[in-house]
Amino acid sequence: MMRVCFATDSRDPSGMGVHMLTLAETLADCAVTVLAPRETALFAEARKRFPVMAYPGDGWALEAFLRAGAFDLVHLHAGIGWEGHEIAAAAARTGVPLIRSEHLPYLITDPGQQARYAEMSRQVAATIAVSEAVAASYRGSGLLAHAPVTIRNGIAPPAPREGTLARFERNGERPLLLNVGRLTAQKNQALLVDAVMLLAGRGRAVDLMLVGDGPDRAALLRHIRLVGAERYVRLMGHRDDASTLMAGGDLYVHASAFEGLPLVLLEAMAVGLPIVALSAPGVDEALDAETAWLVENANAEALAAAIERALGDADATRKRIAAAQQCQNDHFAAARMAAETRALY
Repeated sequence: MMRVCFATDSRDPSGMGVHMLTLAETLADCAVTVLAPRETALFAEARKRFPVMAYPGDGWALEAFLRAGAFDLVHLHAGIGWEGHEIAAAAARTGVPLIRSEHLPYLITDPGQQARYAEMSRQVAATIAVSEAVAASYRGSGLLAHAPVTIRNGIAPPAPREGTLARFERNGERPLLLNVGRLTAQKNQALLVDAVMLLAGRGRAVDLMLVGDGPDRAALLRHIRLVGAERYVRLMGHRDDASTLMAGGDLYVHASAFEGLPLVLLEAMAVGLPIVALSAPGVDEALDAETAWLVENANAEALAAAIERALGDADATRKRIAAAQQCQNDHFAAARMAAETRALY
């Protein structure tokens, strides 16, 4: 039995945290301990299933923890390039091999941070990228000490979604659009609000449910009020029942400017929730014209038009649902992700 420490110092691991728990539960022949900041949802959820350690924020305390744990491997997970350096250094001092997973594309622009990342990379035995788009961005950085290994994200089988096709036959009720993610500029929720208002102006009113929280919540709320979208948009905050909300939705809408390989899209694919998404690196590895309505232009008009098509063509929607479910099952399952990770270990 291999003893593995899953570690992150991210203060808001969100989807990355879900990934870590899914991978930890699916890995064969591994005993996993989770190291994460105490205030995170990841720490709270991990302690229900695995041994846990609160991230101490001190390199020597980290080293003591790694020595005491007698780990065979540390698997560091990073949401952005400047995370995880103390963990990597502590693992290097103890001599425990370290694998690093990059969950977002390369985004570092500060020369000092770039130098620190290059130094950290020399302490890493292997770097995993969660999509080929992430791998390509890190290869292009020139900072890695070795070529990244692409192991695409996967999800566990979801609970069955009832009435997948019947939801298009409802009368007297506005269609429900769903978006799940941190409220940040990257996720482009304001663009979704603008698309909803365009639809309302055409007599095609819909409801938009935004699930998640983040630093841009206040700014987004101001934008909703400015454009008069209070009747149509609901800010739901952080929820633990996003999969349940998906079961009640009519369409998943996604407008992020960049991604690694978003788990929420894989979840929507798996449960049979049709998708309108802005074309972007990472997104395009999961979706194509056969599985979703992809939008090439990042503007509200293009998004609104795609939403109209998705809600108005039931036959095309049925075909995309079936293709998306098959694609997720064939290429983005947790068992495949875990097997490839275990082989790398």
